[in-house]
Amino acid sequence: MRPRRLVLWALTGAVSACAMPPTHVLTEVYREPESVQFAVDAEQNAEPFTSVQSMLAYRSGVCALPEQQQASLLQEFRVERSDRATLGILMLASCSPDQTPGLLANHLVKAGAIEHAPPGLHELLALMGAQLRSYALVERRLRDTEHRLERMITGLREIEAQMGGGDH
Repeated sequence: MRPRRLVLWALTGAVSACAMPPTHVLTEVYREPESVQFAVDAEQNAEPFTSVQSMLAYRSGVCALPEQQQASLLQEFRVERSDRATLGILMLASCSPDQTPGLLANHLVKAGAIEHAPPGLHELLALMGAQLRSYALVERRLRDTEHRLERMITGLREIEAQMGGGDH
């Protein structure tokens, strides 16, 4: 973000408009909100996917946007169908990986097939892939545990019913 300086003039006492210049000058740093600054940066940098650093900066900006704007960008990228769009969708999907696991997984594979990838992209994709696999493993273990718990509860209910305590 680029700071902008605002100058605030404070007059002390009752000074007429024609009289002496202000006695104090106060300055403070003004920063644009994240989404506004991101839009400005996106306009100035038309191609945010030329390096891994620019991709991560782009990701940071789009993840800060409201969901509606993210959905709009996602739709634009889906229409485009290019390497740039693949990376854009990947960055958007990584904002909420728990909400978009299929989209993330599919575009990890597509991004891995990009021929002229920025340096370091394949290492980033390997990291993201490892995290996605780890998340899937944890999710699978959670489902297995839930199924075992359901079977155990069903078994306890059957035992309780056999013992005549099914009314409670």
